[in-house]
Amino acid sequence: MAGPYRKPRADLYTVMLLVAWLALLVGIALLYFETAEYGSPPWSRSGSAPTSPAAAAVAWDWTTPVQA
Repeated sequence: MAGPYRKPRADLYTVMLLVAWLALLVGIALLYFETAEYGSPPWSRSGSAPTSPAAAAVAWDWTTPVQA
């Protein structure tokens, strides 16, 4: 019969896991606060942003030179 079970101590990998988990939570919270400025979805499509790459290519003004 085996002896009593001893719970392993937390090591470096446990700490790294907790740090990564906290970083994910902070990132989720910051992303939530950033998107909360735009209101509830679906967001209005009143902007001039094209909805597809083909529309972007057509909407782009290729005749205007780029100012450096």
